[in-house]
Amino acid sequence: MGRLDVSIDRGQLAECLSLSLQHVAVTLDAVVDPETFVATLEMNGSIWREIECFIPLLGWDVPEEAMALSMAAASRARTGVDHQTVEAIIAITRRVVRRLAEA
Repeated sequence: MGRLDVSIDRGQLAECLSLSLQHVAVTLDAVVDPETFVATLEMNGSIWREIECFIPLLGWDVPEEAMALSMAAASRARTGVDHQTVEAIIAITRRVVRRLAEA
């Protein structure tokens, strides 16, 4: 089987991931119904799993605790996540987005 060579624009990828994180933070901050809350937490976990895959390519310095907290909350989204954890995810996500924007 041949090798597939894919060119990735790192700037566009970083911007896309950063905008996705920002969207999650804004949505979590304003969510009013349980279905949106669960879906947003699960989406947040998915975004962090994508970020984890691209960290070596992008050279990002992303706090391990940010990824761990977000992925753990995503796995517990349907069984319950406390308010403090959600507030922490929002705050951490916004800090990471700011750091990525400055990079």
